[in-house]
Amino acid sequence: MLKIKNPLIQGFLKEEENYSLFKKYQLEPTQKNEQKLDNKFKKYYLKIRAIS
Repeated sequence: MLKIKNPLIQGFLKEEENYSLFKKYQLEPTQKNEQKLDNKFKKYYLKIRAIS
């Protein structure tokens, strides 16, 4: 099991869809999968910043 200490990333991966994208990227590290994961994280980050 992966141990992540960063609370921002922990929160991101708690969402099932995000965790699935992360696992898919680990299994198939293609540029397309990386881009999907990156875009999803950027949206999540902007949402968190707006709330804070």
